[in-house]
Amino acid sequence: MEKAVGSNPQSELHTFDNILNELDKSLSEEGGEDSIRFSQRRRVGFARFKQFYEERYPQEKIVALIVWKAIRTFIKGSMEAYQSSTGVLSREYFVSGKLGKNRCKVPIDLRARIFDMFVQYQSWLHENKLWDDCDNICSLLHKIEEAKRSNSLTCEKIKWGRIYVDVSMRLDCILLFCVSFLTSTSHLVLTRI
Repeated sequence: MEKAVGSNPQSELHTFDNILNELDKSLSEEGGEDSIRFSQRRRVGFARFKQFYEERYPQEKIVALIVWKAIRTFIKGSMEAYQSSTGVLSREYFVSGKLGKNRCKVPIDLRARIFDMFVQYQSWLHENKLWDDCDNICSLLHKIEEAKRSNSLTCEKIKWGRIYVDVSMRLDCILLFCVSFLTSTSHLVLTRI
């Protein structure tokens, strides 16, 4: 990273997970509901999702990773999903092809089936009080927006002067949106590190 951004004693290297955890701590009430809701043992990453998927769809021809990516990138992780009243894309929007063929490479004939799997996945998350990164990021975005509206001092404490994001990391739109909230003067720099 030093080659890309230079040596600066004020610069720190953080993983995206570390940034999310720090944000969560800063924006959540100590010991509040979110600290329990978003405990790491309740987190669903790909390995846990795959286990859920293989138990429910043992004969399924669609690979678990395709479903996982569709959920994280479009159904729950897109700007359209975040801006919707439900926080997820509607079935009609996802299945219709409105995302564009160059943006969403999931074949249209698989989308209805994938959306049905998503609905079951969401039910499983809620029934078991589990969460995935999209849930956490949306929660953080709402907290950041609320802190900005209330002119909270917390909002000023969590800002950085610049954020460098390695573009070789495939960040979903909603993740970049979250990161862009964190810069004090809109210095989001995408670079190859």
